Amino acid sequence: MNDNIADKVRLIINSIPEETTLLEKVRWVYVNLGKIISYDYKKMDFKNKVSINDTYISKYQTCIQVSDLLNEIFNSIPGIKSISVERQMDKQYFDEAHRSNIVTLSSGERIVLDLIFDLPYLQNNFQTKNFGYFDDGDIDTIIISTYEDKIMDSKMGLDTNYNDDKLKTLKYELRATDLSNFSYEEKTDFIIGKIKPFLNT
Repeated sequence: MNDNIADKVRLIINSIPEETTLLEKVRWVYVNLGKIISYDYKKMDFKNKVSINDTYISKYQTCIQVSDLLNEIFNSIPGIKSISVERQMDKQYFDEAHRSNIVTLSSGERIVLDLIFDLPYLQNNFQTKNFGYFDDGDIDTIIISTYEDKIMDSKMGLDTNYNDDKLKTLKYELRATDLSNFSYEEKTDFIIGKIKPFLNT
């Protein structure tokens, strides 16, 4: 299986929609890159540096490599500056400090991005949770709401039929259904039947 995403990375950069704001350009790169990057400890090369000019870019990357790649892409776009920042995470999950990005727009607005934590959301068609997600105490950053994300995604032709809404509907249906007279097997079949279409989207 070919895991080289070099051409896909360059296509993302070259296909940024025209007539978009700087924040929308950041969003375009973030969402599309998040759909092709994988975080798999078994297949990662922890030492390799990556560049948008490489002929080979593995889809399997660490937070450091992803952060560096985002910096290179964003810093190539006039009016956008990006730096990597370290975040202290739970030692149970990270042996070293985790790395994310702070992006500064020419307007002076700053946003915090953490693409690694959004990979499972993006790759399963859920709304992102780590795009402009918190206000760093030491740096003046803005928070981008999921409503604003959806407006940007819609404007740029990205998929806005998020599974978040489908999951809410599924939860409501399951709670509203009286299963008290169902056997264990019937309950299992009913729940699996409701979940299956959701998982296959």
